[in-house]
Amino acid sequence: MERLCRENRLKVPKARSVEIQKEDPDNVDRLCERLQREISQMRRRLARNMQLYIVKKDAQKNRTEPNVAAIKGIMEDPELVSDTELSDYSDSEPPTDLSAN
Repeated sequence: MERLCRENRLKVPKARSVEIQKEDPDNVDRLCERLQREISQMRRRLARNMQLYIVKKDAQKNRTEPNVAAIKGIMEDPELVSDTELSDYSDSEPPTDLSAN
């Protein structure tokens, strides 16, 4: 998952799971919970990136500008929004490379 995020130039969540392992190596439940949250964060970023990519490709195919309403809907979709505790950047702005040119 992390490799896919990096290949798509998406920031990955702060890897706090490593710190948990160092602080309390016996607390496997806490470590597993954190790893699940980090994986979920990466999944949401990949899903959102893919949807934005589809909007961009549709615009290129139709030789139009990307649909602003579609981009806004993707950016505000509660299933795709980042976990603020794990996020290392703001989700409020779409990627800058969405122009159809």
